[in-house]
Amino acid sequence: GKRQATSGETSAAAALDVNKESVRARIDQIAPRVVAFYGHPKGPLVDPQQSGMPYANGLPLLDPESFGRSSSRVGQDFTFPQDAGTFIWFYGDGLLVNEGLSSALVRLYGEAEFIEGDNPLDGSHLTLPYRVGDGIAAEAILPPGGAALFRWASGHTVKEWADANDDPVPPRPGGAIWLTIAVFDTQHASVIDTLEAVLHPSPVTRDPNRKGVFQLNELDANSAVYVQPTTRGYVAEGANADDRRNEKAYYREREELQSDDRQ
Repeated sequence: GKRQATSGETSAAAALDVNKESVRARIDQIAPRVVAFYGHPKGPLVDPQQSGMPYANGLPLLDPESFGRSSSRVGQDFTFPQDAGTFIWFYGDGLLVNEGLSSALVRLYGEAEFIEGDNPLDGSHLTLPYRVGDGIAAEAILPPGGAALFRWASGHTVKEWADANDDPVPPRPGGAIWLTIAVFDTQHASVIDTLEAVLHPSPVTRDPNRKGVFQLNELDANSAVYVQPTTRGYVAEGANADDRRNEKAYYREREELQSDDRQ
């Protein structure tokens, strides 16, 4: 009868779930497991010659020239509309450690690069990891137990920061910095991990006494880059790219509001 079929389907689905979990558990045992640690962010830096994140042929934010032409004067004025496109950015460093049992290919997205330096966890000197690929993103191999240092930079225009300051809820893209790292299993092609982190600075505030004027704030001493839960995709289940689900969820509320407005 009909009821029997339903319970049969239910137990088949349950068996499939159990099987899926046991396959995942086996994969998790052999896959790389890279964790990210972020140092205290630095900034804000103001670059009047930059009007957004650099494109492929633009001057990289981490270039010495970029640092040289950027300044950080707390209380600096930004007047609308002429200063709306001025770029305000932050930077910082981080550590990646592979706690898994196989090698990982690590890809840094955006303005980020691997660097040499001292491991903040144990003081040991870390040389540059073995880098691969010649794409736009920085990629390197982290063997089991391997560690690598990196640094990142990111920002938005005065207008984007100001809009986020005026209208903070729900979050808008110009009011936060999202950092993404993808991890691939080079040996078994089993998983793709997406490591996301977010910084919520408030580099500008409205001057209450002067219309259309914002002022530069110093970075709050408690500001931190917050690491989000890692998103693990299983290649056997169809994962083929990084999955920025934390960032997407963060902005979803605003997108839903905007689509409501359009209806």
